[in-house]
Amino acid sequence: MARVAQPFPSHRPFHADQLKFASALAALVGFYMLLATWMQDLDIGNQLNGIVLGGVATILATARYCRLAGSWAGWGVALIGVWFILSPWLYRYAGDAWMWNSILVGMTMVVLGAWSAAAPMQRRRG
Repeated sequence: MARVAQPFPSHRPFHADQLKFASALAALVGFYMLLATWMQDLDIGNQLNGIVLGGVATILATARYCRLAGSWAGWGVALIGVWFILSPWLYRYAGDAWMWNSILVGMTMVVLGAWSAAAPMQRRRG
């Protein structure tokens, strides 16, 4: 009879790593948007857009990382990313250099938010 090796007790499933990795990167991207917007010389509408939504994305991704929020937090980050993609045309700064920053940050948030939301959340064993 063949013996099957059991995984080490410290072995974690991939989706736990996926949740942590995607959420941590999403939190960093949100924090980047918050800081980058604050440091730019933009009008007040664009600054508030980046600071507030960058902060909200950071909070949602951090809550998902700490397993305080469900997959809805990841989808919230993805939705904020869609907003950042559309905001150059909604706030009428399309064509500026800041437009590309907003679009790239938005696309990154969409991917990371959806990847974080797709990871199932397991309960911690006490």
